Amino acid sequence: MGWYYANNDVQSARYYLGTRGKKHLLCLGMSPGVSTPASIDDSILNVEQMAFTNGFDSWIMMNVYPRRMEKQANGTGGGWDRDLHRENLKHIRDILAEIREKEEHPVIWAAWGSYIKEQDHYMACLEEIVALAKEYESRWITFTEVPDGEHPEHCLDSVPAGEQRPFDIDRYLARQ
Repeated sequence: MGWYYANNDVQSARYYLGTRGKKHLLCLGMSPGVSTPASIDDSILNVEQMAFTNGFDSWIMMNVYPRRMEKQANGTGGGWDRDLHRENLKHIRDILAEIREKEEHPVIWAAWGSYIKEQDHYMACLEEIVALAKEYESRWITFTEVPDGEHPEHCLDSVPAGEQRPFDIDRYLARQ
């Protein structure tokens, strides 16, 4: 199995992590952890399980904002870094372009949870990612019902037996 993996030089940000295949589940979450191809955490294990349970043969974890939260907690990061966000957008564009070449429409699982409210810039980051995803005719899904005004479950909180549901990302953004 081949890997997708991109992080910055000082390990304070991860842009994506995933496996190569023919049918990808792209997961857009929050707060990347310290997972690498050699060592994956519970969130990544859940993404993998969700992908395989729902007919995908591979997965790629991306994030609304790529700064690793553990680095923030240790005082070595934090705050808004526009350049870091731009780099994240570049990596997401590359992934979407590659997947779009192989598959009809990239499938993106909205899985950021209420963490999206923790920093003011997170919603602006999401809006730019959504605009980018539209260029590649991406299809948004969740695995749980998302009541109006609420946020899709974080990937760690989702149950692998969940059923795919279309997610109206435009409606979600309009209600935030």
